Amino acid sequence: MSSGPFRHSAFCILPSSFTFRGENAFAKEPVRSQDAAMKLQGSHFIAAPPARVFEALNDPAVLQRAIPGCEKLEKTGEDEYNAHLKIGLAAIKGSYVGKVRLTDKDPPRKYTLHMEGRGAPGFVTGKTAVELNEEAQGTRLIYTAEAQVGGLIAAVGSRLIEAGAKKLSDEFFKTFTAIVTGQR
Repeated sequence: MSSGPFRHSAFCILPSSFTFRGENAFAKEPVRSQDAAMKLQGSHFIAAPPARVFEALNDPAVLQRAIPGCEKLEKTGEDEYNAHLKIGLAAIKGSYVGKVRLTDKDPPRKYTLHMEGRGAPGFVTGKTAVELNEEAQGTRLIYTAEAQVGGLIAAVGSRLIEAGAKKLSDEFFKTFTAIVTGQR
């Protein structure tokens, strides 16, 4: 997976010297040795106009159907939600409870999603910048996420975390796209 000074995957481009333990690349403070920092990036084409995609990304009912393992997503305030997830994926398998908050909203172009979650396998905190760009036949959704994970999740190693994130992301976009385009 390494070539030259960078390590590549569909969701991660990091210097080959990057370590998932020790200093957090996204914060000014050191992290505990069992914590891991990671950056996920990607884009996905959705055959629908940006306004429809943005609306669906802000609809708890749509998100609950699209997020893998989401058992409950309830609005707790303006642009704030509680989430209950049950993930059945290798070392990150377990139940999680978390909070999601949306900021920097600029409909239908962009917003930032802040999240925090905790479960027996560990915890995750992070933020994701989401941008929607209109294309000829729909919308290009581009995202950049910075996350901090700890506990067993961090202990399993970067490759397994990346593979798990890619699998869950692929499942989300497949289902979300089907819902938005009326195929589901």
